[in-house]
Amino acid sequence: QFEKQVEMTPEVIAVQWGDESFSYEELNRRANQIARCLRAKRHHSDGLLVGLCVERSFELIAAVFGILKAGGAYLPLDPTYPQDRLTLMIEDAEPDIILTQQSVKASLPPSSVESVCLDEAANFAELDVSNLPEEVEADSLAYIIYTSGSTGRPKGVMIEQGALSSFVRSATQVYGIEASDRVLQFASISFDVAAEEIYPCLVAGGTLVLQTPDMMSSIATFLRICGDRGVTILDLPTAFWHVMVAELCADPEMQVPSGIRSIIFGGEAVNGERVRQWQQRFAADDHKIQLINAYGPTETTVDAIVYPIPQHASPSETSSHSIPIGKPLPNVTAYVLDEQHKQLEVGKEGELYLGGPHLARGYLHRADLTAERFIANPFGEGRLYKTGDWCRISPDGNIEYLGRIDSQVKLRGFRVELGEIEAVLLEQPGVQEAVVVVNCDASEQQRLVAYMVMAASDCFNELRLRDVLQSKLPHYMVPSAFVELDALPLTPSDKVNRKTLAALSISLEVANSEAGASGDQPESPLEIALAEMWQSTLVASIGDRALSLDDNFFDVGGTSLIAMQLFAQIEKAFDQRLQLSTLFEAPTIRKLAQYLDCQRDPGQIIRSVIPLKTEGHRPPFFFLNSGAYARQFVPLLSDAQPLYNLNIFNISERLSTMLESLSVSKIAEIFVADMKSVQPQGPYYIGGFCDDSKLAVEMADQLQSDGETVALVVMIDPSWDELVERSGLRLHVDNFLKLGPQYLLEKVKDIWANLYQPPEAEVRVQLGASLPSEANSGLASQAVEDSSPMRVGQGEVSLLHKYQNLCLNFQPRPYTGQVAILFSQEAASEPRDLLVSTLKAGFEEYVIPGLHLTIFENPTLRQQLVDAIEEAIGKRLESTGDESNVISTISLEKS
Repeated sequence: QFEKQVEMTPEVIAVQWGDESFSYEELNRRANQIARCLRAKRHHSDGLLVGLCVERSFELIAAVFGILKAGGAYLPLDPTYPQDRLTLMIEDAEPDIILTQQSVKASLPPSSVESVCLDEAANFAELDVSNLPEEVEADSLAYIIYTSGSTGRPKGVMIEQGALSSFVRSATQVYGIEASDRVLQFASISFDVAAEEIYPCLVAGGTLVLQTPDMMSSIATFLRICGDRGVTILDLPTAFWHVMVAELCADPEMQVPSGIRSIIFGGEAVNGERVRQWQQRFAADDHKIQLINAYGPTETTVDAIVYPIPQHASPSETSSHSIPIGKPLPNVTAYVLDEQHKQLEVGKEGELYLGGPHLARGYLHRADLTAERFIANPFGEGRLYKTGDWCRISPDGNIEYLGRIDSQVKLRGFRVELGEIEAVLLEQPGVQEAVVVVNCDASEQQRLVAYMVMAASDCFNELRLRDVLQSKLPHYMVPSAFVELDALPLTPSDKVNRKTLAALSISLEVANSEAGASGDQPESPLEIALAEMWQSTLVASIGDRALSLDDNFFDVGGTSLIAMQLFAQIEKAFDQRLQLSTLFEAPTIRKLAQYLDCQRDPGQIIRSVIPLKTEGHRPPFFFLNSGAYARQFVPLLSDAQPLYNLNIFNISERLSTMLESLSVSKIAEIFVADMKSVQPQGPYYIGGFCDDSKLAVEMADQLQSDGETVALVVMIDPSWDELVERSGLRLHVDNFLKLGPQYLLEKVKDIWANLYQPPEAEVRVQLGASLPSEANSGLASQAVEDSSPMRVGQGEVSLLHKYQNLCLNFQPRPYTGQVAILFSQEAASEPRDLLVSTLKAGFEEYVIPGLHLTIFENPTLRQQLVDAIEEAIGKRLESTGDESNVISTISLEKS
């Protein structure tokens, strides 16, 4: 279907990503190259499963089409998920290959599965761009999406090509998607709604508009940018639409763009009061927007039932519990059955069963669960899916959703099995019983609350429990509150009374307000104003409890939706527009106030510091430049050790004014000053890769000259000595004999990159950590935040060339501090006379199997880096005998 559209409209814009746009022909050519790359790497004939760990981008859209063209299926691997979760998914699904990007590759856990970066042009540049011979059947897999599992393990839902194609035809027809439409791509690829946004739009000849971070600072900004980009159809989580309606009603000046003709929402029950408010707000407008309530489990391929909400409805029709989910899509059959699988009359309550060609194949490696949930159709051919939803059919034929039979819930659009969270809690020492419930108050803010009975009162440690769950579960499954009880309330039949617990969680808000908050209280006018804004947006989670300066926004119930409401208040009060990524860096009132102070100060110096991991009591590790590689260290270091990237491209404008007089020593001087804004006193831990090793030694020398302590300099494959002892040909022959054909392959890639890869690509690699790492944010947010590509200008390219030439011709003065060098196997035997003569105190040497260009792909590097830092800290402890002398007081305020 897509290829036919390409033939008809090759020059029409298929994808818009910020200010960039890509035609149908460009998208198709790129997808074909990706497909050929995948087919070349396929080693068997029984299908191809491709892991997809990619941020929202043009490459993501090209990748999903490329995978399907190759006859494969994709497995979304959200880079924001904890390593344990990703490991479980990879081990269970066993993908053949993983497509990723350099900026998120570090998010992947160590694995034997080959990974290919979509933004490495050498992987695709020489491949044919024409369409491939078809190798796709209706029963071929299209994708596997993991959903929460009641047994404590997520389960992979297998959707076939035939089911996806059938759904796309139905959705295109029912939603009326046409070539003139511009559809916003809002959802994460890990959420099946992304398929509803991508495929119907692009097979109908429309334009897919990718959501960008600048859209998500507030509802007003979101709507304004949607208007600027000509969006006609929105597909949103119901919770997001609820917030949008509340903001529109609170601000009569705010308007919905006139180009928007339809808003589809789903993921949880629709609040009828919000529908009534919407209808009142726009009753007098000529511009009518069709609202569509969509319902469908992942097992039925996105949506199965839809309800176009009437433009005008009586109060009874919009009561808080009466918005129906509607009628089945074409080719979908729906039945409300009793326990004996007999069809119930209109108005009778029972379980909803769905059938038709949209159904999933089943659950990966779970034949027992597949047989339990997918049953033979007692009324005809095929199967029915047992949804677990309690429903009834109204006299007008619409289906009404009444609730769940089990403990599954929908939270901000995400499907959550409470039993999975409870299973992780019960694995923890001292937890005897655990129950998780959802609390929802009149303001519609939902949160998870965990109740536990402990073996002993001193076993309860909320911070430890939260840390464990954050390391094992997606952010949206981590409870906002952990409560210890002497015993769980029971029903007369001795089952846990979840209704009592849900009511109890509301009463606990009052108790919390009486207890107050621990920690420093807001004092400055800015801190007090921010605290009041937090209080008003977080009332559902904290009630009237006083907030401390160091309460973490996300730990007290904050979500991305609440953050948008908070930022809207900040913009009105201080005329400062923030992005959601700001809360990665400043998640407390104290840090956010400091951030706003810096932003309001026109004389504030932009620093080279990029915080990647700010929590922890140990001294930070500062890694120079090479931002894409710096991000890979985030999950490797202990929870106690912060990590920062010092990057020349973060201060490119500042350095460009002194480009002619720039030197390695001057850059080191700037980096040292910026580093001290984070850590005023030593001991310092500094590291660099390749050319940056010289800069690291120069910084260490300057620090020592100022009387500071440098505990360790880490060099990764340093570029130091000129290769004068052997000719280039002899060197390559020796390395080929030692390392084999892979050496020649990497050298060819290197030559190609130097000759043909645009310098802008290398700048992007260098600045690969322009946003703080999500792995350290503790976010309890929806998957709506992404990072957009850096805009590279001639100034950055000139700076890159200048810096490379400076490092090539620079030799540091002799250095006497402790050094650890991690050599690749390729570089381990190269000349090192100048290196040895510079490092007067010698160095600890580690050899990493592999080549210079692939050293960061080797898990051994990660362990050796940690070992080197741990050894240096150990030596400091031995020499001082007091950890307080090793671990300095670190000031994060100025950063």
